[in-house]
Amino acid sequence: MKNGFRILASTLVLGVSLSSAGCRAEMAVARLDHILAGPHGWIDLTIKASPKMAGYDPKKGCSVAVTSNGELMFAGGADLARFVDNPIPFGFRYAVPSGKSEAEVTIDGCVPKALSFALPLDLPENHLAHLVFDGSALVVASTEPFEPTSLEWVRGEIIKLHANNESAGDAVAGLTTIAKASLGLNLALLLIVAASAVIALRRSNKG
Repeated sequence: MKNGFRILASTLVLGVSLSSAGCRAEMAVARLDHILAGPHGWIDLTIKASPKMAGYDPKKGCSVAVTSNGELMFAGGADLARFVDNPIPFGFRYAVPSGKSEAEVTIDGCVPKALSFALPLDLPENHLAHLVFDGSALVVASTEPFEPTSLEWVRGEIIKLHANNESAGDAVAGLTTIAKASLGLNLALLLIVAASAVIALRRSNKG
């Protein structure tokens, strides 16, 4: 199950739009495992192409690099122009050690000179920070508690479901037994009353 969780977590780290944008993740799986093994949080980064970027040329593809405390989280190429009017934003989700850090986004290729935007963060453990880059600034849109769904969690829920079903079955079986016993007891009482009535009637006739 640890391998299953690692695969699922790796999928989250590689981001929402990596495959459609043709980006190549640089974070090593071993490094990701190390981050997930310790106190960590998550960052969801949305990058919006905008004329606010000095000299932005929508006809050229951009290269995007994201770091945390100077450590490269991932880097790759992205055609941001495709996402200007796209309802599905271009972005990434990745794990970082919790606590104080500095997130930095660098964009190059589609601008005359590489642009870098840094933002200090203080991310609590098991929280997700939504970062948005609008072409001129990198800001925190929100921070909220977050626990990613894992294969381990899904397995646990399935086990609980089976346990509940078995408990429900045992309860139904118990109620059925009680009902049958009650029915038998009522029939026995009915027979006793009927027999008593017959005996009383015979005695009355003899008298």
